[in-house]
Amino acid sequence: MKRMDTTGGADTAIIWPPRSAAPALGQTIATAFHLLAASGYLEPDPHLRAQRFPAYFECAVLDTIDEGTAYAIGIDAVALWMPVAAEGLPEAELDARLVAIDPGLAERDLIFHRILHGRHPTGLGAYHWLMILGVHPDLQGQGLGSSLLDAHHAYLDQQGLPAYLEAASESARRLYLRHGYADAAGGPIELPDGAVMYPMLREPRTD
Repeated sequence: MKRMDTTGGADTAIIWPPRSAAPALGQTIATAFHLLAASGYLEPDPHLRAQRFPAYFECAVLDTIDEGTAYAIGIDAVALWMPVAAEGLPEAELDARLVAIDPGLAERDLIFHRILHGRHPTGLGAYHWLMILGVHPDLQGQGLGSSLLDAHHAYLDQQGLPAYLEAASESARRLYLRHGYADAAGGPIELPDGAVMYPMLREPRTD
């Protein structure tokens, strides 16, 4: 695994994970996100959620390794960033990999991403989208998520690029506020079942 510079010890070293790490990182995200309201929309049955989500999120990890920037701390914390061109995101389409996992999940994922894509900022030029930041529940509150954020924010600040995300809970929103994000215009995003997400923007720092 390729290792980045870090001020932490071996247990907190930030890496760019290889594709072989995708199943383990998918499991970490699935565990971290199991109780989120948005997860309840994507898969209402908690037993099916536990079964389907590792493979579901493995797809997101692989896509980011191939097309964006993935960071990890071991297999316990992961951040998935995708670049967005000035003309915006392509139209969301049904993912055949997800259909193979669960057709219902694939359909809800399509609706989910169409809703999210419809709220992405316009007029920013190019920016980076934090699709996922997940830390294993046993290690939350220890600064791993902040370390992953800081790693990519340093790059975005150097490049003069904004960041955008959708916080999936009030606690996540508070974390992002501490890292320089502000609530985006338009208020929270409401999913079809009433679950709420919070779109947020961070302007690059120049100091």
